[in-house]
Amino acid sequence: MDGLIIQYVTNPDPSRASRDLERGIDMLVQFADPRPVAGLRRSD
Repeated sequence: MDGLIIQYVTNPDPSRASRDLERGIDMLVQFADPRPVAGLRRSD
């Protein structure tokens, strides 16, 4: 995230910043969405 901020401060590009922000949000959502792993069994 720091790299994106530094990149924007040193070379502002609104379209790239918007695209990077969308991709970052997508990554965070996918990271926070737990999905079961195939073949993994819970021990109860």
